[in-house]
Amino acid sequence: MINIVDSTDVQVAFNIPSAMKDRMDNPYQYWLEKQEQPSSSSSSSKIYTLSYTNPNNLCQVSFSPHVKGSNNIATDICTIGNSNENRTQQGMFDAFDYVEKENNHPKSKGSIHFLNGVYGTGITSGWPKHTYLPTSPGCIEKRNSN
Repeated sequence: MINIVDSTDVQVAFNIPSAMKDRMDNPYQYWLEKQEQPSSSSSSSKIYTLSYTNPNNLCQVSFSPHVKGSNNIATDICTIGNSNENRTQQGMFDAFDYVEKENNHPKSKGSIHFLNGVYGTGITSGWPKHTYLPTSPGCIEKRNSN
């Protein structure tokens, strides 16, 4: 972790809530100490618990329900026969909640690394489809299909 910016992403590289919390301990404490020194932080400073959703066959590393190269039907080999099906959108949200609980890291925020191919795509029932409709023109432009 390098202190050259106002906010920090900590890539915890695990999807097991207790491991995510443990990997956040030192960076979170460092960030919290900086917050107590007004001259070395700003009121907009944040610390993010960055989890992975990229396709990976290492069950403890990513919240992705499929392995690299499987573009058709996603089958989560990590949840077969396992009652702790955490490689879902809800499992990821629950893990962020665990990390953020009081006595852990209440000022941290969960964040996602690699949205492509999982979050909001409906690839499995555990990762429902999300459709976003812009409320103002902004930078999103509707294109004709012609």
